Amino acid sequence: MRNKKNILEHLINNELLGKNSKAESDLLSTFSSSFKSDHEWNEENLGNKQELADSMLKNIKSRIKPEKSGKKIQLLRYSISAAASILLLAAIALFFNSRIKNPELISFRTLHQMDSILLQDGSKIYLSPNTEIQYNTNYNKKLRAIDLLSGNAFFKVAKNPNKPFIVYSGEVVTKVLGTSFNVSLLHENCKVTVYTGKVNVTSPYESINILPLQELSFNNITNTLTKNIFEKSQLSEWFLKDLELNNTSIEHIIHTLEYKYGVEFRNISDEVKRIRATINIDRQDSIQEIINQINYITNLKFEANGKIISIKH
Repeated sequence: MRNKKNILEHLINNELLGKNSKAESDLLSTFSSSFKSDHEWNEENLGNKQELADSMLKNIKSRIKPEKSGKKIQLLRYSISAAASILLLAAIALFFNSRIKNPELISFRTLHQMDSILLQDGSKIYLSPNTEIQYNTNYNKKLRAIDLLSGNAFFKVAKNPNKPFIVYSGEVVTKVLGTSFNVSLLHENCKVTVYTGKVNVTSPYESINILPLQELSFNNITNTLTKNIFEKSQLSEWFLKDLELNNTSIEHIIHTLEYKYGVEFRNISDEVKRIRATINIDRQDSIQEIINQINYITNLKFEANGKIISIKH
């Protein structure tokens, strides 16, 4: 909740200063317009509407520092923008209040196995083990919004230009119209990987569009987005029930198994990661069976201790 609020406040501040990109401005516009038709002001919960508006306007003005040239037109532009943003700020207050009080939230959590969800618009979500998502019962009414609370998920989104599909994951907002992509959230560090289509990723400080075979990583400590580009063969199709990995690097196999089984490989050297192997993963195979298969083919000695896998020396 706090993370989404930080993102919205950041976008609003930049909108007032004219610093938002078109994608960021569109995201604010979508949020604002969807709110007008879905919510009414509740004075008992939120307080007097006019008093809150006056307080917000005072706060906005205190942040505005017009140039020393004293041009009245510039100050007027800021004042108009500030006044216009009051409704959006009020909507944000209502939004977070309603999210706290709204009992109509659907939560879905996986434990030791991957699973999938087919949404009413035809979009499908594949969840890794130990993953939790949440969405409102009014999904697909105005927006298609999903909260990835933890874990890893692959989204195959049904195309609808009139209803953007939005994923909230920690400090990161991912927005698409129809595409397929993967989002991983671990300790507030988020990674978005695009398989098909175009995706917009917004952090508290920047907004970037990425295409297939591109990946953005958000670092929660530095608050930066880093883009990586990779080959098609490096895309992990961990969400498929049956997999055949032909002449694949151990690094790619590890990546697939971590998503598919919710395990963590530790202390694997670069030399081992470069080794190539061919393995088959059937839907009924346990992680131990896959480890045995890798060890037999490569003569390595992977060993599982609960969810942690390492090489025995």
